[in-house]
Amino acid sequence: MHCRLAPESDVDFVGIHNDTVIVTLADLIDSAGSADIRQLAKALGPLIEHEAPEQVVAHDIGLTVTILALLFRIKRGFQLPRSVILFNGAFSGFDVLVARHPIWIQLKSTNKIAQELASKGVVMDDRLKQHSSKIRSMYRQIIAVSLLDKVSSIIIAKPVKTLHWPIKTLIIEGVNDPYIPRSAIDQLATTLAVTERVIGYEGHFPYLGDKVKIRKLVDEFS
Repeated sequence: MHCRLAPESDVDFVGIHNDTVIVTLADLIDSAGSADIRQLAKALGPLIEHEAPEQVVAHDIGLTVTILALLFRIKRGFQLPRSVILFNGAFSGFDVLVARHPIWIQLKSTNKIAQELASKGVVMDDRLKQHSSKIRSMYRQIIAVSLLDKVSSIIIAKPVKTLHWPIKTLIIEGVNDPYIPRSAIDQLATTLAVTERVIGYEGHFPYLGDKVKIRKLVDEFS
């Protein structure tokens, strides 16, 4: 079973298997009734339990939600996927003073954000528009965590903590990402002690890159 946590617009960029399950951010918000990241992870948990995927693929905020959901399963000794593939995203060490899109999302209208994404070749899931206030709240949560982490790191220098993560993991990285700093991906790789990390595309959105190349990377990592 391939369980994917990603926007509908990138359905085809890793190839579709008959047993692929697509989970969108809108799906999780509908299920959780909230865009709180912890609640989204709780909403994802039962789906992972039901589908018992062999592989999970995640991108952007879906990466954060997926890691939280799987950490809960690791802690409880539940069945885990055989492999995880992560595209650009952050779990810790995200610096909102460097990557400021969580801030400008608070200041721009939903239509303006959709227009800016469209200019990059990205189509916003229409269902997200009705959840705009919840999504802004989610990004305020990210801003608060980032700033608290920034202050605490200034007061006390802390080494990057490596988590117990017994899952074979590949990071397919997009270079020159305007939304996710390279430092956040570096920290993610250390935190999870990832099995492999490769450069796969340019920018933030993997489905705008070489789909044949990315599909090959995904299919070869199992």
